[in-house]
Amino acid sequence: MSARSSAGERLVALFLLGLLIFNPPLLSIFAVDQFIAGVPVLYIYLFTTWSCLLGLVGVAARGQSVRTTAVNGGPTGGEFASSHDST
Repeated sequence: MSARSSAGERLVALFLLGLLIFNPPLLSIFAVDQFIAGVPVLYIYLFTTWSCLLGLVGVAARGQSVRTTAVNGGPTGGEFASSHDST
């Protein structure tokens, strides 16, 4: 299994995790009339799970980007900027 396909599989797994954690039956568990520091529990759940999911997608996508560049022999950030500088 190549590194590229495993990164794609991780992204698909994160998509499925997102479907699960934002599913209405699970959301109804947090739709209670309670507050933490004045913020409804549902809002805290949505914000924290969304930011954790975005962080995980960022880590998975960054790993895929670094591996793809290394495999294809493409330029890194510094090389790209200096080779395409028009001034």
